[in-house]
Amino acid sequence: MRRVRWLLLVLVPLLLSGCEHAAGLENRAYALMLGADLTPAGGIRLTVCVPKVGASGGREDSAEDSPYLTFSAEGDDFAAALRNLEWAVPRKLSLSHILLLALSREAASGDRCPELVDRLMETRSLYAAARVVVCAGSAAEAVRDRVPVIEPRLSSDLSVALANDAARGCAANTTLADLYYATHSVYGDPMASWSGEAPRPTDGANAPLLIPEPGSLRQTHGQTPCLGSAVFRGGRMALWLDPRESLCANLVRGELKELALEAGGAPVALSVVRVRREVADTADGVALGASVELSCPDRLSPAQTARLETAVARAVIAAVQRCQAAGAEPFGFSELAARRCFSAAAWRESDWRAQYAAAAVRVWVAIRAES
Repeated sequence: MRRVRWLLLVLVPLLLSGCEHAAGLENRAYALMLGADLTPAGGIRLTVCVPKVGASGGREDSAEDSPYLTFSAEGDDFAAALRNLEWAVPRKLSLSHILLLALSREAASGDRCPELVDRLMETRSLYAAARVVVCAGSAAEAVRDRVPVIEPRLSSDLSVALANDAARGCAANTTLADLYYATHSVYGDPMASWSGEAPRPTDGANAPLLIPEPGSLRQTHGQTPCLGSAVFRGGRMALWLDPRESLCANLVRGELKELALEAGGAPVALSVVRVRREVADTADGVALGASVELSCPDRLSPAQTARLETAVARAVIAAVQRCQAAGAEPFGFSELAARRCFSAAAWRESDWRAQYAAAAVRVWVAIRAES
């Protein structure tokens, strides 16, 4: 009997203690978006967007009728900024439900970007599958701009908007984990979606690819669409690809299922059947090749087919050559070239970057009628 009493004294407090992760949901602030900026002093400024749950006594930046609150905090580094942010949020901050990670262009292209990405991945419970977006302006403004509408389904509008940006092919479908592992990879360079104004004018007069420009897109819930991609090299943003160049990059990477073109002034939807990349040795060095096979449900004349095949091939070659000039390789050619080396040491000694920058580019496009 005495043993039973001692056992009850030990077990009852354990049963009454509950679980910290399951209790008090109303006391937790589940952030849906996280933005990272650089401060004028060279520190880190973090901004989070959390849904409202009843009244809050914290300082808020959102409008009174918004279902969200935004909070910001600064620090000398990421760890200090995160600690200050946890103090600024009146509820216990949780990063396990983040859908969007926004980096300002200054933060993405600066020397602190590799360290910032590493610290983000090391953060406890941070959702590593969050989509990464590089913003033309501040990340804090981007977080406020992409505030979705909460209905009974939490943040589904934001998820659909991000998926739609990537599905059109004019943005990159890159997560924090993708960015982290590709940054530390010796094979290729990652891409991330771009949001905001274009850093340079786009010239698509001779390209038949029907990619909507930012001004012609319908704004959904006040959100700025993701158009174009930021290409990283060495952990930092190296260049920006416009929507057509991003589409070509995603096509070569094998990440597109459909391609929108124009034939005789009318839109034509093509299905991507097969994409093959190759790296071949030539008398002048290395040649990069891409073979693209498309199928068309509509009947096109031989002249229309030939014009579209030539135009798509030229657009892809132009996108590859622009990345070559910047020394960035987001297409996947590096993985093919690495297979020709017998060891990682041989790959590092192969001077692939120099070979890639000087390589000739060959693209073949075939459009066939669906049977």
